[in-house]
Amino acid sequence: MKLVTHSETFHADDVLAYSVLSRIFPDSTLVRTRDAAEIAKGDIVFDVGGEYSPDKNRFDHHFKGSKRRPNGVAYSSFGLIWEVHGTEYLKRLYPTKPKEALEVLVKRLDAELVQGIDAVDTGFTGAETPELTKSKKIAMVLADHINAFNGTWMENKQPQDARFQQAAHFASQVLIQAPEFLGTAAGYKITPVLKQRIQRQEHDRELAKGLILTAYHSSKDKAVLKLDRFLPWDEIIDPVNVPELKYVVWPSGPKSWRCQAMPTEKLGYVTREPLPEAWRGSKSIREVTGVNDAIFCHPTGFIMGAESEAGVLQLLEKARAIAQTKSTPEI
Repeated sequence: MKLVTHSETFHADDVLAYSVLSRIFPDSTLVRTRDAAEIAKGDIVFDVGGEYSPDKNRFDHHFKGSKRRPNGVAYSSFGLIWEVHGTEYLKRLYPTKPKEALEVLVKRLDAELVQGIDAVDTGFTGAETPELTKSKKIAMVLADHINAFNGTWMENKQPQDARFQQAAHFASQVLIQAPEFLGTAAGYKITPVLKQRIQRQEHDRELAKGLILTAYHSSKDKAVLKLDRFLPWDEIIDPVNVPELKYVVWPSGPKSWRCQAMPTEKLGYVTREPLPEAWRGSKSIREVTGVNDAIFCHPTGFIMGAESEAGVLQLLEKARAIAQTKSTPEI
C-alpha cells in the first residue's frame, strides 16, 4: 500500500490525514512528492494531485469547486479522509465498541476537531456557529504545534520527510487522546521537545527578520519582495508597515518556486491583490496561464507556484497585467 502526499512544507491537514491512514494501513509506505508520475502510482493520494474521487482513493481539495460542508466550510485533506476512513480508524482504536457507538464518536470528532482543521486550512471566513468557532480555536492550537515540526530556514541537515514523521507521531498521540481532551476541554500538554522546537523557530525567525528587511529595502519594485531562499516572511512582515507590497516570491524546494499575494493583515487570508480568478484551482494551470512549468494556483487565489524562478516570475508578470487591466477604468 503506497500513500502519497505533497513534499516540502507540511500542514496539519496532511499530517493528520496520514495519521489516520497509517493506523488503518500499518504496513503502508509514504511518498511525499509533487511529481505527477509518482502521484499516479499511489494507492491512496491525499492533499495533492488535483483530484477528489473517493472511489479511486484520491483526496485532494486544491481545485475550483472542491467539496464543501453544508455550513460552507471547504474540506481539507483531513476532512476528506476522515469522512471515508474515520469510522475504520476508530474501530482500530476501540475494537470492542459497537458500530453505533463508533458512528456517534466519528461524528462528534468531526464536529469538534476535524471541521476546525478544515476551516483553518482552507481559510474559511464565513459566518460561524458557536460549535465551529470552538472547533477552530482547538484546530489553530493543534495546527501551530504541528507546523512547529517543520524545519526552519536555517535547518537543512534533517530531511523534511523525517520531520513529517515526527509531526505525524505527535498528531497520532493527539488523535488517540482526542475523545478525552475534547470532552473535558483540558487540552493537551506541550512536551519539552516541542518547546525546544518553538524556541528554535523563534530564534531563527529573529535572524530571518534582518534578511527580509534588507531584501525589501533594496528592492526597486516595492510591490514585489523576492527572496533568495525560504524565510518566514508571513510571520515577520506586518502589511500595515509595507502598504505598497503586493507579492512575495521565493524558492520552496528543488524545482519549486512560490509566489504569494500579500494579505491585508498579518497571517490573514484576504489579500490585497488576489491572483487571477480564471487560474484559481485550475486543473489545466499550464494551458490557462500559458506558463509551461506552472504547478498550481490555490482555489482562494492567495498563492501559486512553478517549477522554476523564470516560470514563477512569468506567472507574476501575467497576474499583474491582468490585475492592472481590471483596475483600469473604462473611458
